[in-house]
Amino acid sequence: MGKVVHRKKARTSKDGHQQPSSSKRPARTNNNGEIVYNFDSDLSSEDEVSQRMNNMALDSSDEQDTSSDLQWNNGNFIPIIAPFNGDPGIQEMLIPIDAETPFDYFQLFFDEILMQLIADETNRYQSQNPIGERQHMSSWKDVTLDEIYVFFAITMLTGLIEKNRIEDYWSTDPLKDTPIFREYFARDRYKDILRYLHFVDNENPPIDGRL
Repeated sequence: MGKVVHRKKARTSKDGHQQPSSSKRPARTNNNGEIVYNFDSDLSSEDEVSQRMNNMALDSSDEQDTSSDLQWNNGNFIPIIAPFNGDPGIQEMLIPIDAETPFDYFQLFFDEILMQLIADETNRYQSQNPIGERQHMSSWKDVTLDEIYVFFAITMLTGLIEKNRIEDYWSTDPLKDTPIFREYFARDRYKDILRYLHFVDNENPPIDGRL
């Protein structure tokens, strides 16, 4: 049902002749029968502005009245749950029979093939971006498969023992000394591997997606 159009009376000059409205285009209706006003028109008086504001207020009140038709009912809501026919959880066939330690389960996701790839690409990235001689630091040596496993273990351990800086894990200060880090890795060696850690050959990136 279309809404009522509030038309403005034509203005009359002193000689009795009617003056045309200052609006560029009259109001029109859309496909739903609602009034669409041309707000680009020149507003010639405060009365016209007030009239249009009143029309907008009437339109919004009509929309709010429709919400009062909604009815809320009390009762127990029972959702419709679709049946699940899958087999959740880790499948027994994926777990080796001799899996007993956390490292065994870690290797289900990071096996030797993947870890060797990380070691190879780390060495490749260092050869592509070499650094010259550094004072008080030994030259680069290619990382090995065993070393990359220890590197990942040390890195995960830093998440359990939080410190402000990487250097603090190798600090000999009695207040923050954590000797296990020095037992498995030299500080500069760890920082070197962290600097060059890589997973793909930048010069020949794969075209079939990420790792």
